[in-house]
Amino acid sequence: MNETKNSRSRFLLSLAPMAGYTDTAFRVLCQYYGADETVTEMVSARALYHGDQKSLRLMQTDPAETGVTVQIFGSEPEILADVVKTVLNDRTDFSCIDINMGCPVPKIVKNGEGAALLRDPDAAARLAEAVVRVSRKPVSVKIRTGWDHHTKNYVEVGKKLEAAGVSRITLHGRTRSQFYTGLADWDAIGELADALRIPVIGNGDITDGETALRRINETKIQGLAIGRGAVGKPWLFSDIKKALQGEPAEHMPPEKQIAVALRHLQRCVENKGEALAVLQMRKQLLSYVKGWHGASALKQAILAETDVAGIKRVFARYLQAEADRE
Repeated sequence: MNETKNSRSRFLLSLAPMAGYTDTAFRVLCQYYGADETVTEMVSARALYHGDQKSLRLMQTDPAETGVTVQIFGSEPEILADVVKTVLNDRTDFSCIDINMGCPVPKIVKNGEGAALLRDPDAAARLAEAVVRVSRKPVSVKIRTGWDHHTKNYVEVGKKLEAAGVSRITLHGRTRSQFYTGLADWDAIGELADALRIPVIGNGDITDGETALRRINETKIQGLAIGRGAVGKPWLFSDIKKALQGEPAEHMPPEKQIAVALRHLQRCVENKGEALAVLQMRKQLLSYVKGWHGASALKQAILAETDVAGIKRVFARYLQAEADRE
């Protein structure tokens, strides 16, 4: 292992951007559990260019947050450059600007955005260069291994982005055509880390500290971006840091997990109001209880509630039923 490139003291644990998930409430919670960096939901540069209020709200931060990266997407260099100059450069709450070149969603790629840029590495490089040229913050890029199995070009894309001046690259170990099926290709992530001088952050299928430690030791990555593995399990960052120190993960029985879930819900209520928070938190709450005994009935009970008090009652009844069962 290259100890200089893989120094534990400089190793980055990042919460990867996820549309519909990485809002302020979730980012603050992940930071509490040890995330060194968190990333906003992806924001359309074109929407920001036109002053779209919904897009501006996606960039809301909390005074308690540190190390927040804003992720933008688009395909027009002049639009992204303008947004960086007029909107993002003066935002002191953002420490870095990330460009999304990996989103596989059809409505994004049909506009030549997200993972569509992988089909034209030169266009991807021009886009990155336009942002780097005007940004007063470090610029990173998130990519996939390629468009499909036949066009895996992550090393070519990575080298062109490096030449364009980006500070680091996050590689999700799947192609666009895979979406989130199959397994992340960690051989590809390791190959890119070997090929570039700038840091490479690995992303894909990290769900526990043991897996994280194995991927770190197998490659020269300088960080991990944790996405779906942290949904319903924000303490995963703590588990990984404990694994790096040779310590066991903290035991998290249902009562502890419920306490975290309710803390998450309450912060969401503070940011968005009770009605919207409960509605938007449903999918997150379902993730917290995944795999529990009686999870199916518990999920249905959660979905039937419309306020915080109701959700608290559901959890209280569940814990009592589990205690009686024992």
